[in-house]
Amino acid sequence: MKKLIAITAVILFGCLFISSFSATQQTENMTEQTIIYNEKQASDKNEEDKQVYVIKAENGELVVYKKGVMDPFMNTGTLVKGLPKGDILRLEKGIEVIGKENLKKYLEDYCS
Repeated sequence: MKKLIAITAVILFGCLFISSFSATQQTENMTEQTIIYNEKQASDKNEEDKQVYVIKAENGELVVYKKGVMDPFMNTGTLVKGLPKGDILRLEKGIEVIGKENLKKYLEDYCS
């Protein structure tokens, strides 16, 4: 009986290690690319539409920064704990979004 429990534990830890390693590899592949959302042509944009925002997960919440500015542009109050792990990991690194309209659309996806 003890051998059966020990073998089961070894198998479970092996599966946990393999799934953890696989998830880490997939996350590294996804986070190497910067996601930029841009739906308008550059010639049609005014200065507000050219602004780059960075959406990040900080202290368990979504926070928006203007690129290059240290102080938060917006604290959404939206918790990230219910999001998929891949999204959370990308948000921890920061997701760049071009333009206020694209920022609104992106936040609607996470805040609704």
